[in-house]
Amino acid sequence: MFSWATRRKLLFALAALLFLGAAVGLPAFFLFYTAPTCSDGKQNGNETGIDCGGSCTILCTADTLAPLIHWVRISPVGKGFWNALAYVENPNFESGAFETPYRLELYDRENALVAEERGFVAIPPRTAFGVFRGSVGTGERTPVRALFEFIREPVWKHVVTFPAEVSVTAKELVSPESAPKLIVTFTNRSLADITNLEAVAILYDRSENVVGFSRTVIDLLPKDGLREAVFTWPAPFTRPVTRIEVLSNAFDPRLNLGQ
Repeated sequence: MFSWATRRKLLFALAALLFLGAAVGLPAFFLFYTAPTCSDGKQNGNETGIDCGGSCTILCTADTLAPLIHWVRISPVGKGFWNALAYVENPNFESGAFETPYRLELYDRENALVAEERGFVAIPPRTAFGVFRGSVGTGERTPVRALFEFIREPVWKHVVTFPAEVSVTAKELVSPESAPKLIVTFTNRSLADITNLEAVAILYDRSENVVGFSRTVIDLLPKDGLREAVFTWPAPFTRPVTRIEVLSNAFDPRLNLGQ
């Protein structure tokens, strides 16, 4: 058994050690401690993957679905030049992606590559959209099919506002058997103007085969306003058009996806 004097000395020594540890350890902790972030290359905080999930803007790949590429079509626009359109759908309800790289390849009847194009596209949430590539040069060779693919997985981000409320309120197809022209009226019910609205028109026959497609850009669609857009084709259609679908890349310009 220790005497009272000995126990008191031990208590004093223990208290001194605790004080010294706090005096040295706490400043060292705050000096070297780095709070978890969504860009530190580690899975920490409430992240469900490395720098993704949890409170991070970027979603983990395991928590999202891959975009669906439904079909790709090509159409001649002049000697040695072709338009191409990929019909893509994002099945994710509350996530989209910016600057997603893609590759488009055109092949001839011998399955030889005749043209390759690369670009970037924004993927809007929970909707179908068109990736249009105009006037792809093929020289003297004639493509018969196209391949479209994303070069890498999209960097999915949480949606923080809804897509802009843009609707098609009128469609009129003029002279389909001579000089086809489609006149479409877009209405913007958003609270802000929309600039550089890209739209793609797709025409189908009775069997839901694509008759033709075209792209146009509206420089400015004012809030609570409307604008007409004109889609044209270089040659008459060979089959009757029974359905018209118009896709756009409309987003609320205030802030579409978390950055």
